[in-house]
Amino acid sequence: MEFDDFTVEILKYIKQNKLEIKVQIGIWINNDDFSENTNKILNTIKQLECYEELIIGISLQNENEKNIKIDGMLNIIKLFKKNFENFFLCTANFLSESINEKNIEIFNELDYINVNYYPNYFNFKNNHTPEKQVNKLINKDFLMFIPKNKFIVLGETGWQSYNSSFKNASEFNLIKYFLLVKQNIHKTQFSFMFYFNLCDQEWKGKDDHWGLFNQGNIFNLENLKYHHILMASKAVISHKDLIPIPSKISETQSFFFMPLLTNAYLNIKKSPLPPELIRQINSIKQIENINKFYDAMLSGIVYKLHNNRDILEKMEKSYKNLNGFGDKHSKEPTVDSGHIKGSMQEEILEGSFIARDINAEGFDFGTRNIKIMLDNIIGSYYYAGSFQKYFKYKTKYLNLKKELNKF
Repeated sequence: MEFDDFTVEILKYIKQNKLEIKVQIGIWINNDDFSENTNKILNTIKQLECYEELIIGISLQNENEKNIKIDGMLNIIKLFKKNFENFFLCTANFLSESINEKNIEIFNELDYINVNYYPNYFNFKNNHTPEKQVNKLINKDFLMFIPKNKFIVLGETGWQSYNSSFKNASEFNLIKYFLLVKQNIHKTQFSFMFYFNLCDQEWKGKDDHWGLFNQGNIFNLENLKYHHILMASKAVISHKDLIPIPSKISETQSFFFMPLLTNAYLNIKKSPLPPELIRQINSIKQIENINKFYDAMLSGIVYKLHNNRDILEKMEKSYKNLNGFGDKHSKEPTVDSGHIKGSMQEEILEGSFIARDINAEGFDFGTRNIKIMLDNIIGSYYYAGSFQKYFKYKTKYLNLKKELNKF
């Protein structure tokens, strides 16, 4: 976010509404005028002091490294750290071609490094696709020029919904690229990313149309470029990448419960999600009601585990098959998700609730208990199909019939 008149208003809104959003603020520095740059930095930080907890870092330049001499950039960083090192992290946004040995001295002084990277996009070749751009992103090596005690962030990446010079610039490919890069960022050398851009910006002229939303005005964003999201989602996650939904209720525990519980467990442990677990999560999210409430249920379980370390310890001892041996409780391989006892699964889920500000629409019996929500989603899925006969074998689902009549 480049600092301007609206920056403080945005930060104020985030703070007042207690939104879980962190931002990186950019200060527009594009020359070696130390006096001018000093005033810019001091005036900007003065307005940001009361929003310190919302700010990941301050970027001291964006793609202007060719206009600023190395000594000039080092002086700017030195000034910033002298005054604000105890309050904000210090970074800068570099063009990908500037990640080289020439700038290592600057990299050493920054807390982390932003790389703006659009692999091969601006060649505007009509055989360039979102898949090719993401593959290039995954395979690119920047770390040879980055100090070992620093980390790099994908400062910008994106795809246009329109460009007269590039036939593959479309809303469909924009959404497809957004979904692909979001799903694959963990495979790259980047610690996290900032996606470009939230909304279109008409003032950019031909370089517009990067936004997930249309422009709008100072009060509201325009519409999300939504009508291609469903198609792009199906293109990104093809049917062959999904684990088939079990054909019997008796086989659903591993399919529905375990990916959710393991996701929460790894969240608490601050561990990355293995690729196979991501595949399982995508598989359960193909059920519309689970997709709608997945993040809310995940947050509820994380909250439960965070406040009950004894349960977390039991999970750690109970997990099986975390070393690539598959899940003996399911017909499908779950190489990286592991498994905990069914009784423990139910204990955790029954004691977990989704956030109070989430409206559990569709569950008009009023509960926000995650176990009951999942049972009803699962039950409604099977009840709607040709599997009613399995209810008689599962006594705990008999009472669900009464509740399902409310759907």
